[in-house]
Amino acid sequence: MHATLPLLQATEFPAIRRASLTTLQVNLGYKCNQTCQHCHVDAGPNRTEMMDDANIDLVLQVLQAQGVQTLDLTGGAPEMHPLFRHLVTGARALGVHVIDRCNLTILLEPGHEDLARFLADHQVEVVASMPCYSVDNVDRQRGIGTFDKSITALQALNALGYGQADAGAGAESVAPALRLVLVTLVLQQPRAARVVREISALGLSPLQGRLALYAAAGGQRAACAQQHQISAEALKKHLRQLY
Repeated sequence: MHATLPLLQATEFPAIRRASLTTLQVNLGYKCNQTCQHCHVDAGPNRTEMMDDANIDLVLQVLQAQGVQTLDLTGGAPEMHPLFRHLVTGARALGVHVIDRCNLTILLEPGHEDLARFLADHQVEVVASMPCYSVDNVDRQRGIGTFDKSITALQALNALGYGQADAGAGAESVAPALRLVLVTLVLQQPRAARVVREISALGLSPLQGRLALYAAAGGQRAACAQQHQISAEALKKHLRQLY
């Protein structure tokens, strides 16, 4: 093995000193309702590795003892941990800002139907991920139907005030500034991410959302009906409603 310490000692790079701890990111486990080809932890429904109860309580102790400002929860699908809500409510009671790194489809899973409302009620920031703005790419990477479910979940969050400029205005129990961040793996396409956010906020049906995204991505009308397996007449009807 090469001796690297002398090389490090000789550098003129300024010394790095740690500042105070402001954000604690916690992986609650590898269990997930999806099995994605690109997942760096190979999460899935059959994974059993989950943070134990003692460490969940330790997280809350650390938040309080260190004055941590932000708790960033990830997984797997962090929401599938049995103590996810206990951890969120405990952190919020301490005045800690909570981020939930959400795959969106978990909001539609049995037993999680009230999850979106829970996140809104506790002012949890949602960082939602989609591999791409293309239905084909998303479904190939995350499973058939994932794109439509993700759009439905985004619309549910929008209805609760997430991603809305006037979030909470006139809405009971939903305070202002509920934040939804949509992350895609196509980092070279910031416009595409913006288009997905804007279209998801329109309250369209899943099919209409796909048609709007297809058009926004530069899809040709001539191939649109065949691509989405609908008749030319049905396509005209949907386009009239969209435009």
